[in-house]
Parts: sequence; structure tokens; C-alpha cells
Amino acid sequence: MSCYDATHTQITNDVDLYFLYTLDIGEHDFHNLKREQHIVVDFLGFPTKFIGLIDLCYQHQCRHQAENTSSSSGSSGSGSNSSIASHFVTKLNLTSGILSIVEVNEFNHVSHLNLQFRPGSDDSIKAYLSSSLKFSTAARSQLVQEQEESRVTLEQQQRRLEGTLEELRLLR
Repeated sequence: MSCYDATHTQITNDVDLYFLYTLDIGEHDFHNLKREQHIVVDFLGFPTKFIGLIDLCYQHQCRHQAENTSSSSGSSGSGSNSSIASHFVTKLNLTSGILSIVEVNEFNHVSHLNLQFRPGSDDSIKAYLSSSLKFSTAARSQLVQEQEESRVTLEQQQRRLEGTLEELRLLR
């Protein structure tokens, strides 16, 4: 078994820590998906292309939020998407668990990918929360260590500065 036998994907929400949808796509499942949805990338290239599509959706969301922020703050922008011929959005149906990546243009909405996610089970949510806690704890430890190193460096620089100031006073 190689490390490429399955791709694991999770959809989470930082506000609702119990929100978890998961998808595991094995090579066999991928070939069925590829045939059904006319996907042109191979199994090994799929994760990279999938992330690329998600990034396009995220970029549009960021642009859209920036436009809304600038228009609500009184900036003189057109506020329309006329300069953007098309954009990508994600849609997650919470009832069916289907995540769709859709390209929206002036003419229609083109569904590029539909993936069937599963709502997280109690065990998978516990595992997700546990790994998130471990990650947060490690990140906190790293920050505490960096803060301590910065404090020591600051104290050393402060002592050197005080020494330099004392030398300047003696020279006067």
C-alpha cells in the first residue's frame, strides 16, 4: 500500500468546532468519479487541482468581501463584478453532504465538481478535536518559547543600551 491510496479531505468550521464533514477518495472511487463527472486529471494530480479550485473560490470570496467593505465605507468603487467575467464558488448542501464547486459567469452556472462528504461521526469529531487540540498546544508552546527568547534578547539589548548610556555620561 502506497501513501497515494486515498485522499482524505475535511470541511470544518472554526466557529462551530463540532462541524465536520469528511471525504476519503480511494483510487478505485476516483476512477468512478472521474468517469461520472468527466474529470480530466489523474488520481495523483487530483488533490493539487482540487486545492487549486478551492483557492479560486477563496480568492473570489476575499475579493467580494473587500468590495463590500470598501463600498460600505464610502469608497468610490463601482461595486459590480463587471471586470470579472467569471468566478468560482463552493456550495455545501448540509442535508445531502454534497460539496459543489461551481463556476458562475454571465451566462450560467457550471458545476465543475460534486463530492459526496459524510457528516462527522462522534468518533471522527473526537479525533478531529483531539488533533486540533494537539496542534493548538504545540503552536502555543512554540509561541511561548519564542516569547521567552524575545524577552531574553530584549533584556540583553536593554543592558547593553544602559551600559552605552552610562559610558556616554562618563565621557561628559
